[in-house]
Amino acid sequence: MVEPFSHPESSEETSRDFWERRWQQSGGDAADREVRRASVLCAMVPEETQSVLEVGCGSGVIINRIAVADTMGVDISAVALRDVTGPSLQCSADALPFEDGRYDLVIASEVLEHLPAGVYESALSEIARVAAHNILISVPNREYLKSSMTRCPLCGFEYHRSLHERSYAPGNLKGLFKGFKMVSRSQLGDKEPKQTRLEVLVRRLAGRWASPNGTVCPNCMAVHDAPVQQTHGVETPRPAEGALKWLCRRHKASWLAALYERT
Repeated sequence: MVEPFSHPESSEETSRDFWERRWQQSGGDAADREVRRASVLCAMVPEETQSVLEVGCGSGVIINRIAVADTMGVDISAVALRDVTGPSLQCSADALPFEDGRYDLVIASEVLEHLPAGVYESALSEIARVAAHNILISVPNREYLKSSMTRCPLCGFEYHRSLHERSYAPGNLKGLFKGFKMVSRSQLGDKEPKQTRLEVLVRRLAGRWASPNGTVCPNCMAVHDAPVQQTHGVETPRPAEGALKWLCRRHKASWLAALYERT
């Protein structure tokens, strides 16, 4: 696991403000690939599960599909929770207001990579505390974080487009939760080409950054919806060049999923 990126010091209120802006910007719409990932994760729910908590449920793309009577979705963003069809609660992942072992299964999909140091460790502990039997997670698969670094055209701050703090490889998923063992692990999503480290290094040396469009700057909170005039954009490769890069790049499934069982 790589070291987390350094972001501005932020309180829970600042973090909540960021995610409210981010969800307002996205409108809560889920891409087809996210819906497919949600379907696969739902199929991984153990048959005997009678209660499910999803931490960082967002707009409910997963928890809305869980066929269990006792569900709860929690997220730091009230805007995101508007689309959750079942019970929901606004709270932070590092302070879950539930008793020990309250839920048979706790899900955290595409959440852990976003959490800053301190909050991350507390969230792992909280998830393990409220899970009675199982924990199910998904994270990006061996993401090279620097390939998605961008720069705010307004304040100049550098940040990850999706505000990811850490990267996971399959071996990083063992021993994440105290008192739980990993019982299954899989790769999700179609295999996609990943930018090579050399390509990213050359691009950054040339002063080129990933586009900030579709992001929120965590420093000045600027919302970058529309195309922005900038000198640090990424050029679109010519068709032949794009095909060559596709063949030369290493292809990886987009996500890793792991199911844990209480020992």
